[in-house]
Amino acid sequence: MNCVVNPILRKVGMCVTAVFALSLLSGVSAMAEHVDSAMTPVIPQEFGQVIYQKHGDRAKQVFIIGQSHRSAATGANGTHTVRAQAEIYRIGEWLIHRENVGLLLPEGYFRRETQRAPVQLVSVDGATTLRTPLLDTETLYAKLSDTSAFVNADILLRDNYNIRLQQVEDEGIYWGVREFMRAAHERRGNLPAGFSRELNYLQEIRTAAMLQNIPAVIEEEYRKGMIPARRAMFTVGMAHLNETIQFLQDETIHVSAPPAGTASYDSYKDYTDILNLLEAGYGVTIILPRTLADDREALRMVKLDAI
Repeated sequence: MNCVVNPILRKVGMCVTAVFALSLLSGVSAMAEHVDSAMTPVIPQEFGQVIYQKHGDRAKQVFIIGQSHRSAATGANGTHTVRAQAEIYRIGEWLIHRENVGLLLPEGYFRRETQRAPVQLVSVDGATTLRTPLLDTETLYAKLSDTSAFVNADILLRDNYNIRLQQVEDEGIYWGVREFMRAAHERRGNLPAGFSRELNYLQEIRTAAMLQNIPAVIEEEYRKGMIPARRAMFTVGMAHLNETIQFLQDETIHVSAPPAGTASYDSYKDYTDILNLLEAGYGVTIILPRTLADDREALRMVKLDAI
């Protein structure tokens, strides 16, 4: 298998053939001090909750929305998937109308040809409205419940709003994740010692790569005149939020290598770098859909129960 090398992986001196996207080993100790009610967008409480904010007064802003995905193996919806996705859709349309967000950055890697022509918006007495009708609740749930095709909140926002869709994943890391998950599934319970610690390291590297790519993508879209302001929403699995908040709290990215003897790759090293989002003058607001914010067990599983 060919190695994957991106700027982050090059900096830590490693050649990675696979990355995994879920780990529960690290936690966030305190978040309450980082939510300022004077700056926090007043998201309708039935749709979601702001759980963390850094520099909410900055004009350049990234709104990170925690996701609940369909099963990667079967495509089936989980217990909360449809309701959470419906809430993400409502949060997204609220951010489009109220926060002037014109760019959507979904977790995952997609082919460029999936980008569709945007639906045109028109201004009526200073208010932005759609030429096409909004999805009513019944239709929204029906679309999200249909497992015969891949549909989620991101796709529906793209299809129904004048919003750009771009990606921040490193392609090599993304495909490495898929290969790693396939290999891990084949191994089933026969996993080597230190496997979880290695996954935690690779997970944090992947999260760091996505975060570090965000400012450049937004700036490029704004420079081309494709979005009205340097404001975007980034939808990502809630398992990524733990380390994201830690990076923001520390105002830097630091990922510690697994202890010696626990990793398959001897070249793993500590990685430390400035956080591009803050260095580029962006504020960050992290939002959970109401269904996920109210699920105490789910929050505990991803070390977000401190909220």
